Amino acid sequence: MRYCLILAAGAGRRFGGAKQLANVGQEAMLSRIVRHCQASQAQRVGVVIGAYRDAVRSLLPSHVDVFYNSGWEQGIGHSLKFGVSQLPTSVSSLMVVLGDQVALLPDTLNTLWRACDGQHIVCSSYEQQRGVPAVFPAPMFEHLLALPDDRGAKALLKGERLPVNPVSMPLAATDIDTTVQLQAWLNQST
Repeated sequence: MRYCLILAAGAGRRFGGAKQLANVGQEAMLSRIVRHCQASQAQRVGVVIGAYRDAVRSLLPSHVDVFYNSGWEQGIGHSLKFGVSQLPTSVSSLMVVLGDQVALLPDTLNTLWRACDGQHIVCSSYEQQRGVPAVFPAPMFEHLLALPDDRGAKALLKGERLPVNPVSMPLAATDIDTTVQLQAWLNQST
């Protein structure tokens, strides 16, 4: 099964609050990401939540898996590991997406799904770097579970220890960390 895991547990300190709830047009930021992941070739979608648990959970449709990480303050690596540990055993490939990557569209995500071969990590490539979204085949899950709590999957995407297939994806460069970035993206996308 192709599974999309959205990391949305953070407190949004640089944003000044719950950016998951921020309005991006006609919907909340996290609602947009969830909708686009569901419209992709993912067969199931889950969200790791932490800060603002009740408000964030209220955004999510009932058919989305919700994983509350009580240790969310330990960092993005902790949330990622927690999410991976909650996956159904039938998951054959896992796409990791950040809950603030507002520019991603279903077709963008499908580009990564189509590049999956079950042996390589497939990651987005933008602005001379590799990052998420990225798809990890099941044999790579153990490497995700071994990440430090305060670091995400970026170290695995360098391709030094594991086979990685980078795919050009300029839209993946857009993530929202501040209200200024959100306003700039809203101005650009209208």
